[in-house]
Amino acid sequence: AVPEWKVKQAKALYKEHYAELKRIGDQYGVQPRFIVALWGVESNFGKFTGNFRVIDALSTMAFEGRREEFFRKETMAALQILDQGHIELDNFKGSWAGAMGQCQFMPSSFLRFAADGNGDGKKDIWQSEADVFASTANYLSESGWDDKFTWGRQVKVPKGIDRSLEGRGAEKGKYLQEWSKLGITKYDGSPLPKLNED
Repeated sequence: AVPEWKVKQAKALYKEHYAELKRIGDQYGVQPRFIVALWGVESNFGKFTGNFRVIDALSTMAFEGRREEFFRKETMAALQILDQGHIELDNFKGSWAGAMGQCQFMPSSFLRFAADGNGDGKKDIWQSEADVFASTANYLSESGWDDKFTWGRQVKVPKGIDRSLEGRGAEKGKYLQEWSKLGITKYDGSPLPKLNED
């Protein structure tokens, strides 16, 4: 469940950046609310992007013993990002596993999906919110996003619900009526829609 303070912060940031989010959302065919939601999930709206040196983190993981080939490729992709001039080495920070910026892209994802949202010629997912929004929208668009369908719903979850129901993946999915039987409602307390889900 998303805490109420985070929902309020997301709504405030949505309003603050609406014009830019709308422009970028229209360009990529992604509703702005989903761009803001991912921004909140990935980095708490840019507050937690990691303090590890990306090259050091990736090269360590490449020789650590698990997923060596993956991290070798990511190390090479990170070097390409530096070579292309998107960020200076001293500022090239991310998570302990090399995820970078406010959208927490791995370097290969950066090379594939990062976008210049403010027109300055760089793809700065560390400092430029416009670039973060455009990169997130491009990622969703290139991954098959279709804005004609509802992806998710804001809901209210009853206290004491089994927390093992949380998560991602097909095994966690349920029909709306199954969620309703567990006491889950729309955020305003009204029932979830009754749809033919077969």
